[in-house]
Amino acid sequence: MKELIRILAAALLLGVCLAQLPLQIKPRPRGFPGKRDGIKRNANIEPLYRLNNTFIPSHYDVEVRVILDNDDTVGPQFTAPGKVRIVGVNQESSSRIVLHTNELTVNTSSITVSLTATPDQRLDISGIREDDERDFFIIELGSEIDAEAEVEIYMEHVAKISSSGVGLFYREYLTELGESRRLAVTQFAMVEARRMFPCFDEPELKATFELTVIRRDNYTSLSNTELVTSTPDPQYSGWTIDKYAPTVKMSTYLVALSVNDYSYAEALFGDKPSRTYAPKHLIDEGGGNYSADIQAKSLLFFESYYNETYKLSKMDAVAVPGVSGSMENWGMNVHPIPRTMFVPGKTTEALRNLITLVFCHEMAHQWFGNLVTFKWWNEVYLNEGLSVYTQYRAMEVVSPDLMGVEYAILDAVQNSMLYDASDFTHPLSFDVTTPEEIESMFSTISYEKGASVLRMVEGFLTRETLRKGLQAYLKKMSFQGAQQEDLFDSLEEAALADNRLPVGLAMHDIMNSWTVQSGFPVVRVQIANETAVQISQERFRNNGSDELEGSWYVPITIVTADKPSLENNIPQVWLEKDRGSQMVEHDVSTWIMINQNATGFYRVLYDEPLLLLIQKQLELDESVISPLSRSQLLDDYFVLANEKYVSIEAALNLTRYLEQETHFTVWSVVFSHFRNVHTMFSSNPTYVLLQSYLLPKLEAALAAVGIEESQSRTGTLAILRADLLDWACSLGSSVCYDYAKLLLAQWQANPNTSPISSVDARATLECAIVAAGGQPAFDFVFAKYQDSGNSAEIRDELLSALACTTEVSIMNDLLHKALNSTSGIAPEDAGNVLTKVTATQLGRTVILNFLSENLEDVINVIGDGNLQPISNVLETLGNYWNLQAQLEQLQAFVTAHQERLTPINMDIDSAIRAIQDNISWMNSTGFEIWMWLWFQ
Repeated sequence: MKELIRILAAALLLGVCLAQLPLQIKPRPRGFPGKRDGIKRNANIEPLYRLNNTFIPSHYDVEVRVILDNDDTVGPQFTAPGKVRIVGVNQESSSRIVLHTNELTVNTSSITVSLTATPDQRLDISGIREDDERDFFIIELGSEIDAEAEVEIYMEHVAKISSSGVGLFYREYLTELGESRRLAVTQFAMVEARRMFPCFDEPELKATFELTVIRRDNYTSLSNTELVTSTPDPQYSGWTIDKYAPTVKMSTYLVALSVNDYSYAEALFGDKPSRTYAPKHLIDEGGGNYSADIQAKSLLFFESYYNETYKLSKMDAVAVPGVSGSMENWGMNVHPIPRTMFVPGKTTEALRNLITLVFCHEMAHQWFGNLVTFKWWNEVYLNEGLSVYTQYRAMEVVSPDLMGVEYAILDAVQNSMLYDASDFTHPLSFDVTTPEEIESMFSTISYEKGASVLRMVEGFLTRETLRKGLQAYLKKMSFQGAQQEDLFDSLEEAALADNRLPVGLAMHDIMNSWTVQSGFPVVRVQIANETAVQISQERFRNNGSDELEGSWYVPITIVTADKPSLENNIPQVWLEKDRGSQMVEHDVSTWIMINQNATGFYRVLYDEPLLLLIQKQLELDESVISPLSRSQLLDDYFVLANEKYVSIEAALNLTRYLEQETHFTVWSVVFSHFRNVHTMFSSNPTYVLLQSYLLPKLEAALAAVGIEESQSRTGTLAILRADLLDWACSLGSSVCYDYAKLLLAQWQANPNTSPISSVDARATLECAIVAAGGQPAFDFVFAKYQDSGNSAEIRDELLSALACTTEVSIMNDLLHKALNSTSGIAPEDAGNVLTKVTATQLGRTVILNFLSENLEDVINVIGDGNLQPISNVLETLGNYWNLQAQLEQLQAFVTAHQERLTPINMDIDSAIRAIQDNISWMNSTGFEIWMWLWFQ
């Protein structure tokens, strides 16, 4: 039967010319950027990695000279000579002081230890040892120090200014004129302050800090607090000594400094400055204005939301090249340049969304993380999860068009459920001690799952009660190290005061069920009889695994045909941990849904008759069911189908109503789950079925959102329009092509001004212009490419557009241009031409012939003697091809050039395995999807 259907399909589709274009908008990474996902933890825990806390520091004086340039008079380049004075109290009688250093050269003869009561009487030092494995620096004294004695430690040392991105490190950047400049900046999280100065480098051991930064006169410096004095260095000409005000009590990992030659943009929160520091040409372009403004607005929001003032006198954001993540140092945050600079008309709304999210997150940290810090790294979610949860609250206020609270379902809930079902998951509260184990806690679990659990708590406590609990937690634990029990205590007090918990339920029991075990439940809703359903839970299994058991306290909200929405998300029913199911009265001839707005952190599986009733309601009037509930329903069922709880047909049936859908959270789920289908079908005759099914739905949504350019369309609406256009154009929409022809005519009439005002949709529409416009459009866009100058980003975008041609002769011409250094293709872009061509349906039909005919030129001209361009093409083919004939075509190419391709045999094998996997997918899941599409 299968083979017969295949033959019939091939006959029907024979000769169909596919107008498939590659999707231009890459999948947007979900969740907070810069996490350390995918790190597996060691099973063995060694408690001796922690200090014994016999010495509790209260204050540090830190001096550091930052040598970025060659200057033999002061010391070697990329070193930082420094001094540290530490004052603290000995908790118990001891003759040993243990603190942290890492790759520091300590001048042991400089070390002094004295009692502050008798500072002139130095204590005898009998020995000094370093334990490199644990970063311990051990000072042995000749006699014991009494308990409660206040002690002063003094040390001189030299730190490295590395290029690694941790500790005190340097980066280089180019000015607008192409001049190379340097800056130095710190990244002390998680355990890297010890790389710049000796310290007690654990989050609970908070102290105040006074920094002195010595730098050359051609630089400026920044730190956590405001600059107090700048004076010439009396020892070395051309150097300046900057002294900074004392910090508030804080953890070592939050200490920060930067030495740079930046300029800044400024906004105000109250009478305090909010500044964004970046290279001068980026500031002059206006790139720092938005982030400085968002930073100020979010600080004002959080002061109100937390009912707790910001504790410092200023807030700086330093944009740094070549770093992967942001850092919430108190008063001086560090960000990657791309996630700091926003220029209207040049920057996408998608990037503005990310910048807003990141800045709101780091400002949330000024309270959750800085004011109150986790006691130890085993409960990172107390910093990260709470900050992710509240970042969406801030986004809702400071940039309402980004719809932050609704965006949370995509960014936090759905993203973390996928990770929590993976092999890399871990509980929110989990014992760690080694640096590697600590790093593993900075994952999607601590960030997005932590936020999702707080979002669930908001549901059953209400937003205002949760806010009261968070405010009480901040007030009680200010300037201290907290454990999750401290948070639970505050939430319990707020819940009891507002009568938010059923009798017999306690916050500690509820929360522990979600924090001390990994995973989450799938909640089943089954027909018990004509007037009742049974609701039960089981652990969601991944990859068919039934190894782990678990149960949770699960809040259940219920909406029905009679009551399709609730005023709040307070549960009508609780599933209790380690107890049975719950019976709920309901007329099973009408629809019922649970988990309104996806506030609960679980998936839902309905009996088939109940699912059909929900499907009918969606097709009749989807607006009766909330957008977030629709989004989560689709995500649940595609994931449940992937894990074989249900058939793929059950998930696909829920998409039939999409002509009526215009909400970005729903379409984001659709695009996410259809992306692989789109990729696989695009090199297969089945593609026409996908086109005929999706195009009417996409075009209806586009008509509702608006296909025309509009300056007033911002935020999620602009992002949604760009995504809808990307998919519609990729699927060969006549609506897209007609619009592209109109834009081309407008552009040709006024060549100096692009008619495409939406940066988010620009790449898509430029691609469509080339696809729809034939040779004249190709020539016009190629001229734009030649005029694009040094902007690699614009050149890359226009090259992608040129590869969208739907004419074989033009495609071959583009490929041959890549071999000709005088054709107008920049030599550094030639390799990209091959990859971009291979990413198109038409390109995949010609690329191997082109390589066969021009193999030596491709290797020598494009690859400069290297076979990497060939490897890139093969990898791209491996992403798309899924037919036996395509596999044989690749194998024939490899056989014909076997000797020349020997150096990339591993890449060839990888591409072949990928295609074999794709064939297997097409013969199973792909076949099921194809069959479903066939009968639509």
